[in-house]
Amino acid sequence: MAAPVFTPLPTSPDRDASPETFSADADAFLGALPTFQTQGNSLGTFCENQANDALSSANDAAASSSLAQSSVTTYTDVATFNAVTPASNTLHILLVS
Repeated sequence: MAAPVFTPLPTSPDRDASPETFSADADAFLGALPTFQTQGNSLGTFCENQANDALSSANDAAASSSLAQSSVTTYTDVATFNAVTPASNTLHILLVS
C-alpha cells in the first residue's frame, strides 16, 4: 500500500480580508476539514501498519539469527574437524591460526 497523500487545504480565512472574502475562505476551509480528517486517519493507519510490519521483520531477523547461531559448530583443531560427519545439518567451521 502506498503512503496516503493529503489534499492541500484551501487558503485559510484572514480577518484582514473583506467580509465577503473571509466568509468564502472560511466556508471553503471548514468544508475541506472532513476530507483532511479522513486522510489523516488513513495516514495513522498506514503508519501503524508499517510499524507492525517493521517489528515483524525485526522479530523474524532475530529468530533467523538465533537459529543460524545455534547451527554453527566451531572446531579449533583439524583432527576433530575431519572427524565430523558431513551429512549432519550443522555448519562446521575450522579456525586456522
